[in-house]
Amino acid sequence: MSRVVRTVGWVRREGIGKALEEKELRPVDLRREMRSRSWALRNGEVGSSGLIVIAGVQRSGTNMLLRALRAAPELQVIDEGDRRAFRRFRLVDDRQLQHAIAMSRHQAVVIKPLCDAHRTPALLHLVPARRTTAIWSWRGVDATSRSNVARFSHHALDVVTEIASTSRPRCWQAEGLSDETLAVVRSIGRAITDPFDAAALLWWARNKVAFDRDLDRDHRVLPLRYEAMRSSPVMQLHRLCDHVGITYRTELHDEIDPARATELPVQLRHEVRARCEELTEQLEAWTSRTTEER
Repeated sequence: MSRVVRTVGWVRREGIGKALEEKELRPVDLRREMRSRSWALRNGEVGSSGLIVIAGVQRSGTNMLLRALRAAPELQVIDEGDRRAFRRFRLVDDRQLQHAIAMSRHQAVVIKPLCDAHRTPALLHLVPARRTTAIWSWRGVDATSRSNVARFSHHALDVVTEIASTSRPRCWQAEGLSDETLAVVRSIGRAITDPFDAAALLWWARNKVAFDRDLDRDHRVLPLRYEAMRSSPVMQLHRLCDHVGITYRTELHDEIDPARATELPVQLRHEVRARCEELTEQLEAWTSRTTEER
């Protein structure tokens, strides 16, 4: 019930158009689906698909990336609501996922397993005989926290409270975190009472997964910053297309939101802000390094 209440509140604030966009139910989405099916019938063959993984933290621009990639008919996007690959936003087991990929006639299957982003290293080996790549989408902590609270209300605070007060938390946000990261979340989380602090702390913990799992050392993983996609879409979309092995086309631009004026920082606790600034430097260094390499 709480999820329904949060969704209704979000739709009232953002409008039905935004909800249809996020759920991929716009007329343009249906047209792209038909183009994609047509491409597969004309050009593809069963068992030839690779895999593209869109990973990162919620509210970090992953939906925008998915919509852009949907404009490429040679790709098959399997949404989080598709039971071939997901159950209640969680990935199915490897065998079922391999079957879904093997049955595709597209150049690659695209999935966005945000609740299972910690499984990215294993997913990169799921179809070893074919091309597998990943995108780690990230966004500044202030904008992400603001968007998280606007979309999910106080849910981040509930999650941090559970992690801080339970030895074996059941929430997906705690899965795949290192012992060190869990210890920090518990230590700081016990004193947190503000949902923005909680959202920022989860931003830190879930983005830290990329470094704890050595994704920053894997050439198959490309970090893309949301703000850079909006301010320099041509350059960033060329990087994206080169990385996943598809042809660059102007249609991809249609799904990139125009850049906005810089928003004021969110007021965060000192210890939360310090952790987030340190990780931001790591994310920026990783992004700069991969940009120079290409």
